[in-house]
Amino acid sequence: MVPAPNVLPVDLNDFTQRDRQSEIAKIAARRADRDRMRRVYRKRRAMAAVALVLPIAGFAVAGRFPSDPATPTTTAVSAPATAPAAADTTGAQTRFPAPPEVRAVHLSMHLAANGQAVQKLLAAADPATGINAIQLDIKDENGEIGFIDGMPSLAVKSGSARDIYEPRIVVEQFHDAGLYVIGRIVSFQDPVLASERRKRAILTDGGDVWTNHNGQGWLNPYTKANWRYLIDIAKAAGEAGFDEIQFDYVRFPTDGDLSTVDLDRTSKRMEAAISGFLKQAVTELHTMDVRVSADLFGLAASGDIGIGQNPRELRDILDVVSPMIYPQGYADGTYNIPCPVCAPAETIRATLDEWRTVINGGTAELRPWLQAYDWKEHDYTADEVQAQVAATRESTSRGFMLWHPAVTYDEGMLRFPPTGA
Repeated sequence: MVPAPNVLPVDLNDFTQRDRQSEIAKIAARRADRDRMRRVYRKRRAMAAVALVLPIAGFAVAGRFPSDPATPTTTAVSAPATAPAAADTTGAQTRFPAPPEVRAVHLSMHLAANGQAVQKLLAAADPATGINAIQLDIKDENGEIGFIDGMPSLAVKSGSARDIYEPRIVVEQFHDAGLYVIGRIVSFQDPVLASERRKRAILTDGGDVWTNHNGQGWLNPYTKANWRYLIDIAKAAGEAGFDEIQFDYVRFPTDGDLSTVDLDRTSKRMEAAISGFLKQAVTELHTMDVRVSADLFGLAASGDIGIGQNPRELRDILDVVSPMIYPQGYADGTYNIPCPVCAPAETIRATLDEWRTVINGGTAELRPWLQAYDWKEHDYTADEVQAQVAATRESTSRGFMLWHPAVTYDEGMLRFPPTGA
């Protein structure tokens, strides 16, 4: 595909092939900045506590995102649209309020340390028609954690936690630009910890660490020590200023030889494990005024697909459910659509019709992931991404997120018609 003239030059592949020595050298400087910024944050929190008594304080934040009476009321843990969340004496962060319609894009942890890449995304920010949120990796598919501050000792000892980016500085930068910050935690796929702590891993019936088709090990979702590990990572991110934690891979594995797995795969027990983990995470993160969402398979609303995700249970646990509606993942003929990847808007519309029915009556908001990347011979244009957005808006007013694994977005994908236009 010949690049469009307005393609944002934010490409993970280019970044990973560069000489990283300059980036490594910057880490030392960022560590010095970290100590300085901590002093700044403490001062800001103290000022925020005083500012809450001033009427103008709430107006300043509310002005970023005008209230929308047509949208559903956000959950209690979300900061109200008219005032910032209160700072308290425990040192909790002041949370940035979720926009009425979240318009987010994915950012990898390595690009969060790349100032040029961050600036390109900030240039696309606009509270009216551009992106108004960022979804940033905290822990990724490789078991890698992007920062060390506040992380559980096991994450540091295992080598999972790395000094890739300074979370407080990065989050503050996004907040200053008016962006709501969602932290992504890949939950149970974790080749690092599965290798380091076999007793925490999913094992084969022969006692070896089970791996999927890509050679990645998984943590056992039944093991509550793994729940504790993931929640502690999430709480460290909350302390660093993230507004929302989004759990990804919050399920049992699918892509590997499951016939060798030494694991109870009865639906009820798997669903109880996933629901139990998320319920505990929500309970603890809500005490920090952090919202909680989870990425769910797009077809999970159609019925039991054997991974432990039951939307009818999760709709009353989570603040946000985010079905991953990537048309490339649908078999031809799904929803009577001959080629779902060729008809992205129709696929989005059909999937969200099911999701609305399934979560109706629950407290969770509906905010799907949309496909912004090419698949095989089908190149996704900005118009096709915008068509997905339009189809999404027919089913939910709470927003959407665009996924591109290489973080390469055509500029036309990141400008959206005003709601109702």
